[in-house]
Amino acid sequence: MNELVLLFFPLAIFLLVFYGAKIAPKGEFSSSYLMRDQMMAIRTFACLSIILHHLTQRITSYGWNYKGPITLYNHIGFLFTAVFFFSSGYGLLYSFRQKSNYLECFLRKRFCAVYIPFILVNILTIAVNRYVYGKGVHEDLLTTIKEIFGVIILEGNCWFIVEVMLFYVFFAALFSLIKKKDVSLFLLILAGIAVMAFSFFRGHDYDDYKETYFMGEWWYNSTITFVFGLLYARFKDGIETFFRKHYKVLTVTLGIMTVVVTCLSIVANNIFGYYHDMLASYHTDAFITLLVQSVNCIVFVSFLLLINLKITVHNKALAYMGDIQLMVFLVHGYFVKTVFKDSELPYFYWYLVVFVCSIAVSAILSPISDRCVIYTRKLLCSISLKKYVGRILTLILAASMVGAIVFFAARSIVISRYYDREMEVLRSCAEGDVVYFGRFDTEGGRLGKERLEWIVLKAEKGRVCLLTKEGIASGY
Repeated sequence: MNELVLLFFPLAIFLLVFYGAKIAPKGEFSSSYLMRDQMMAIRTFACLSIILHHLTQRITSYGWNYKGPITLYNHIGFLFTAVFFFSSGYGLLYSFRQKSNYLECFLRKRFCAVYIPFILVNILTIAVNRYVYGKGVHEDLLTTIKEIFGVIILEGNCWFIVEVMLFYVFFAALFSLIKKKDVSLFLLILAGIAVMAFSFFRGHDYDDYKETYFMGEWWYNSTITFVFGLLYARFKDGIETFFRKHYKVLTVTLGIMTVVVTCLSIVANNIFGYYHDMLASYHTDAFITLLVQSVNCIVFVSFLLLINLKITVHNKALAYMGDIQLMVFLVHGYFVKTVFKDSELPYFYWYLVVFVCSIAVSAILSPISDRCVIYTRKLLCSISLKKYVGRILTLILAASMVGAIVFFAARSIVISRYYDREMEVLRSCAEGDVVYFGRFDTEGGRLGKERLEWIVLKAEKGRVCLLTKEGIASGY
């Protein structure tokens, strides 16, 4: 019964979204379909659902402990992130096609909109960590600067900001430098798929528990809808004509498919998954899971689009939440993982206090952030950049990002070769063997350069118990 009461939260989210909603008359469709206020409403639904996902991960130990129907939210967080990626991809291309001067000051405007709130939250996180929790008080100035500007990610949920800014740069570079826009679109789609592949092969970061760039399936398992959003914007008229013509059949079909494919996705993640590093089938298992989840993302987003084609959602509370939803997204993880991490409150009150605090803090920070964004935009856009100079700077920025990805990709390939060899040995080792696994600074030199030796205490199918031959991380 205590677990059933948690259903209050998804019900409250649905009430917020659909209160005051208007259903188009028979044979008609919403005139505000995919307009800005509707997209912000859908993003608000996704944002609040992501909070539910992160809270449910905690109480279920990432799905291992069943806590009633709310456990479903542990498994479907990536679907709500897919909404954000679709919105970004669709918004970029649709706006470009509708506005002749869209690329003017594009990066300066777009970066300000997401990067300034990101920086503001980082500054406050560092301040609270040091002066309230005593964390990071001995960090040097360079580390602090890296944390402020996101070179070191303080809060794992902010990975989305990093990835979407990368796509902004790719978009600006391709669409400003290439005359044939369908070629630009094709290359941008390839870039999106390349980012997915890059993150996929980077795997997970097991050396430490920092939020490492482009490592972990959350960096790529919903990115496919960015591509979907681009394609939707490109073929918008044809897709929407098809939607209207076959609305009833498509709505029922995609509604059923959403349920079926979501179940298949959960099963695939449980059977295959992304964490079979110790198995020879690691990449195959991860790819199968990614394929199913990618289909799940596209089907789920398509179903939401069909609902919004018929139903116009709007109310004052929803509109307000749409204005602050980015800040809510940025701050809620700190309350989940730090402020209320060890709370002994009953689950219902724990959920409630995280939601209330996240929204309350966002209500305070958002106006400050908005002011900073406005002033910074005006300042940056007042700086005159000649047409070709702007293109060159965009190209340099894009080339730098691509170069960084290529560098890390090459580095990952080299490291993965060592890792694959280590895994081969670990799969066939026996009790008493001495094996290599990972690297650590054991000589006081460059961090992580020495390979670590381990004694195999026990070896079973698919798992081994190891004891390092040298004491490591004694200061932690």
